[in-house]
Amino acid sequence: FPDKERIIALRDVIDFKDIPVLASAIDAGCSYLITGDGHFMTPRVKRASSPLKVVTPSDFVEKILPKILVP
Repeated sequence: FPDKERIIALRDVIDFKDIPVLASAIDAGCSYLITGDGHFMTPRVKRASSPLKVVTPSDFVEKILPKILVP
């Protein structure tokens, strides 16, 4: 679970119930957070989570996955 400081830093960024998801992705050093939840698609979340990229499942499959799979 994210530490108290991370929760406090994100409380004005996203709904409280979504903080553990966003904070865990940031803390784990993920490159992408793939979600269909519109709460994660706001400019405020994108700024706070950089360099983590928040993308929809369809964007990941169509735009990112082909780049990853290229030999």
